[in-house]
Amino acid sequence: DSDLNTLLPRDARRVTSLNLSSNLLCRPELSVWRYPFLASLRLCSNQLQEIPTNLHLLSNLTHLDLSKNLITDLNPLRNDHPPRLTNLLLRGNPLTALPLW
Repeated sequence: DSDLNTLLPRDARRVTSLNLSSNLLCRPELSVWRYPFLASLRLCSNQLQEIPTNLHLLSNLTHLDLSKNLITDLNPLRNDHPPRLTNLLLRGNPLTALPLW
């Protein structure tokens, strides 16, 4: 499990789309302050068991793809969701329940 912050550019302020699909990631801990303009984040086909934290800090994120992971619980998104999120892709996860928001 690599530390993503060492793999990604230090100055990524202009990045609007980030595709980290199919990288065998278990716990992506992004330094979200580095990506103020990030609108699309693809983390599909990894080994995530949980929703990444601090997503609410990605104020411009509209598209989040968490498909084909190992996520069972969506409750962390309840209080930690990006304010502009309009597309959330979750197909292929072993979800046990959908929270009532």
